[in-house]
Amino acid sequence: MKISDLLLEKYPTTKGEEKTGLSFIAEGRMFFGIGEDDLANFDIQKLPNSQKWAVMYHGIRFEVDEETAENLKNHLSALKK
Repeated sequence: MKISDLLLEKYPTTKGEEKTGLSFIAEGRMFFGIGEDDLANFDIQKLPNSQKWAVMYHGIRFEVDEETAENLKNHLSALKK
């Protein structure tokens, strides 16, 4: 599965609240619903000899730039609080 983008998205809940979750685009389809329950399933590491970072989620590997990796780490840290 080729991942073309990893996004932080805001979405409304059935209770009228707004939450932020992750989504990604793969092979022209968008996948939603990565939220607080999935925190333990993430691993974020700097790739050796590269400007890119690897984000692993349930065996799916995303390669992202440093800004995206920092945004993701900040988002996941905020969810843990």
